[in-house]
Amino acid sequence: MPETADTGLIARQEARDEAAVLANVAVDGTFAEPAPHARRQRRGSSWRGWYRLISPVAVVLLWQAISSLLDHIDPAEIENAQKVLGHTESAGLPNGQKYGHRLNMVRRGGDAPVSLLRMPVDFARFAAVLRGLGVAGEVRELPESAPTAATAAAQLGCELGAIANSLVFNADGAPLLVMTSGAHRVDTARVARLTGVAEVRRADARSVREWTGQAIGGVAPVGHPRPIRTLVDVWLDKYDVIWAAAGHPHTVFPTSYAELLRITNGTPADVGE
Repeated sequence: MPETADTGLIARQEARDEAAVLANVAVDGTFAEPAPHARRQRRGSSWRGWYRLISPVAVVLLWQAISSLLDHIDPAEIENAQKVLGHTESAGLPNGQKYGHRLNMVRRGGDAPVSLLRMPVDFARFAAVLRGLGVAGEVRELPESAPTAATAAAQLGCELGAIANSLVFNADGAPLLVMTSGAHRVDTARVARLTGVAEVRRADARSVREWTGQAIGGVAPVGHPRPIRTLVDVWLDKYDVIWAAAGHPHTVFPTSYAELLRITNGTPADVGE
């Protein structure tokens, strides 16, 4: 049908109406229903606003969760898993640095394998600390981790009592280091009486790391960020050579009872049960 003046006018009016709707303003100047793509844009802007608000909070919470997890990871647990599965180790590196790169595949139940990489063991810094204190004994790297006195004694071929355990306690909120023989356990009630505090309890992993700069399983008697009050078990005086951790579950160093008292500025005490 040929276009008449009336039909042309109607078509142009409809076009203007459609354009006005898309612009979110009606012909008469009032607000009209927004177009679908405009609604989507508004929703997108709203989500972006929420994202900007939530993102910093999520990052902080995630960091706190990761930090908490790392604080409670005991390197000895990873080493024990590697011991069961077997490992390969590199050697012969320069500058007194010995690195053990171990890459293994561990399965947890039916899960996919998880790769475990042992971080390099660099005891050069701790060896320098010992030299600065006038300690003649050299740091020795053990083939396997020694998270307990028994595992250390087995690898060193010495008596269990000759292992000087470095145990960190919380004494009324303050750090307390007890160097005790591997032959017995610490009597915390007795230690509390000796130190004049109300309560002595084992420090958690986070506190141990904060006070010593070292992880549980490898805490040394020295090399801490700040001096720590120390008790040294008199039982250790029975041995000419005693062995203490050197800042890592894989490292130890030989010393004597007199030298241990000197370098720690420790107090002889009967701490065992």
